[in-house]
Amino acid sequence: MLSVSRLALLLTLTVCLGGPAHGQVTYDDEATAEGWAWARIKEGKEADFNLRCATSPALEASARDEARWTDACRLLPASFVIDVMTRPALSDRVPRSGVMIVGARIEGSIDLRHTLLERALIIRRSRIEGAVILDTARTESAIEFSDSRLAEVLSATSVRSGSSLDLSGTEYKRRVDLRFARFDGHVDFDTAVLADTLDAQSLQVGNDLLLRQRASFQRVRLSGARIDGNVDLDSATLAGELTADALQVGGHLLMRPDGRDNAVFRKIVLRGARIAGNVEMVGAVLGGEVDADGMRVGGRLVLQGLAGCARLSLAFARIGGDLDIRGASLAELALPAASIAGQLSLGGSGPPMNWCAANGGQGTLNLRHARAASLKDTGDSWPGKGNLHLEGISLGHLDGARGRDVKWWDDWARRDPAFSPAPYEQLGAAFFAAGDRGAADEIRYLGRIRQREVETDRSRWILDGILQYGAGFSIGGYTLRAVYWALGLMLLLVLWLSARRAVIEGR
Repeated sequence: MLSVSRLALLLTLTVCLGGPAHGQVTYDDEATAEGWAWARIKEGKEADFNLRCATSPALEASARDEARWTDACRLLPASFVIDVMTRPALSDRVPRSGVMIVGARIEGSIDLRHTLLERALIIRRSRIEGAVILDTARTESAIEFSDSRLAEVLSATSVRSGSSLDLSGTEYKRRVDLRFARFDGHVDFDTAVLADTLDAQSLQVGNDLLLRQRASFQRVRLSGARIDGNVDLDSATLAGELTADALQVGGHLLMRPDGRDNAVFRKIVLRGARIAGNVEMVGAVLGGEVDADGMRVGGRLVLQGLAGCARLSLAFARIGGDLDIRGASLAELALPAASIAGQLSLGGSGPPMNWCAANGGQGTLNLRHARAASLKDTGDSWPGKGNLHLEGISLGHLDGARGRDVKWWDDWARRDPAFSPAPYEQLGAAFFAAGDRGAADEIRYLGRIRQREVETDRSRWILDGILQYGAGFSIGGYTLRAVYWALGLMLLLVLWLSARRAVIEGR
């Protein structure tokens, strides 16, 4: 017969080792919330607590001061969710459709870290009063916490999933942490509201990352993330910073209105980002700045109608298609050493450009050493004198040059306070390519005049004056000045010789 001390020791070891004492929890009592939910789950049905509590219409998780959320009929311990997902005696009885819970108030934290989840976990229109912890979990099934409210953090760092993560429509009171996670499907935050940070640094997604449809965030961190599909922020609102340096996107990066609401951002960091498709911010509202130095865009970069008097830096950017900023409101656009394989569009159809500044002045456009295959503009597309920088610019075809004479283009080049021969050379080449050789010669000649105007070496200034007035800088038809000078000198010489001869013969 066992002594009392030995029996106590045996019971302690049994509990600690997960023996029969732990196995007694079967959730067979359907009078309890757990038992009722388990009966439905093992039959492949969703456990909808709005049905159990006879609540119609169903409760909204985001509703304020809704007393029915505390009804005992819908209170479900988080330990139940953990058990049916991880205890083989229960999880083996869950159908392939997985665990589906609706309208529950889940008390405590759902801690599934370091676990293998062999079934889908779907929680909808519920309130979770603790945290959800999925760190380093492994699964081939879907995970969903949608249209709910989560009181604490959702942490899913280093998760490996062969499926998708649906976090749409949920109100998150604390941060959501997806660092180093990998999902072969999509990750969905549509219409979600985050009161804190979405930290998705080094996240990998095999399909789309969806943060659209009036989703609201304090901060979003996507540094080093790799998204094989699209990153869609259409009609999203960010109160703080979107940090996405070194982001890799296999599809498009989208930040557009949805027809009713604008996409609103404060600051965006895209340094060194790689976007295989387009970057589209048509009509977005940007109250701060975009730092996209060194960004690579395989398709178009569309900033058409961008609002908010933003500051954009795209130094050394490479754009495989067009850069369209028609109708944008900009305090600064910096494109030094940027390369645009398609067309740089500053004007055309739609509203004109608005070059604005916080101090009531005018915004600036920096095109130093920038390259574009073609330029499309209108006369009112450009910032005023002193706010345009053109040193080293390289332009191909001038699509908007018709209707403006060479004098207009000279005034355009003079908007840059620092002289550079590049704008005049590029304009000359563009006019020549268009078949207007006279305009090409004239703009080159005006460029040499301006070069002489800023010459500080006195002897060089005098020499250039001789070249200007004596030979038209040897440019096109202006070279005929040398002939005119020669003919004039010859005429003077003939007149002088004739006069001298008359004087001699009259003696």
